[in-house]
Amino acid sequence: MQPIHRILVTTDLSEASEIALPWAEILGKRFGARVKLLCVINPNITDHYPYFGFPETLDVAVARGDAYNRMARIIQERSLDHEIDIEVEANPSPSDGIIKTADRELFDLIVMSTHGRSGLDHLLVGSVTERVVQRSKVPVLCVRGGPDPYMEGVRMGSVLCPTDLSEHSLRGIRAGIMLARPFQAQVDILHVAPGEPGEHAGVAYMHADEPSLWELRDRLNKLVPPSEFPGVNIQHHLMRGQPTRCINQFADENGSALIAISTHGHEAVSDFFLGSTTERVLRHSNHPVFVVPSHVSEYRVSALIDIAVSAT
Repeated sequence: MQPIHRILVTTDLSEASEIALPWAEILGKRFGARVKLLCVINPNITDHYPYFGFPETLDVAVARGDAYNRMARIIQERSLDHEIDIEVEANPSPSDGIIKTADRELFDLIVMSTHGRSGLDHLLVGSVTERVVQRSKVPVLCVRGGPDPYMEGVRMGSVLCPTDLSEHSLRGIRAGIMLARPFQAQVDILHVAPGEPGEHAGVAYMHADEPSLWELRDRLNKLVPPSEFPGVNIQHHLMRGQPTRCINQFADENGSALIAISTHGHEAVSDFFLGSTTERVLRHSNHPVFVVPSHVSEYRVSALIDIAVSAT
């Protein structure tokens, strides 16, 4: 059974946004999924023409055709060998156009760059990526620039799944396992406990009110028993410190291909883009981040769980 059947990858026709396309193709080839490249143009083209560099006199039909041709050229120049459909939507709100297309055509995954024309600094300040992740009913793979998986030989060797030991964080873990299976990639499940160990006379100790690493490891093993996922190389890891810093440090030092994380753990859904761990990981990570929304459709969550547990 294939967990991902349809992938929607977006572009705003900027060079920075192209980095999402090879990631979509890699997943499409491995899962045997159909891939569609989507560009959302503003129908109020006379007010929006500098965005695309079109003359002010062009109408929406001409803009659609130009965007379509440029998208076809991008695919051709990258010599992608997986079949990729092309669609141009007209909507004054890019995020609204993306969400409506994903819902209407029942896509299982959205892939998009966090750079694009607005730049990374605007990722969490009203950006298209932010609004898509907040509203999407399916996971979103956010690619923050970084190495081109084809040009620089990125290999899907390991997937990092952070957890706060809550049941909600299992969404991200199971999605990470689902991604890792067809690549035979290792799954690193990481829990970062707050605080730093103390030291007295050169001997490390833990404060009395903090659980020991042994206790945390036992809770981690109970949350995600490797025996429940036969055929998957699952490794448990524990660190102490600031969660975002430790997660990104682990990913950098261990060469994680991507980070899979849910948007809802101990924090409230409303805090997702107001200082949560997920938001900070997205902002600072050098790796693609596979975000599983807290409000993902229940039938899709069940499908992810069934697929993750079943053997390939």
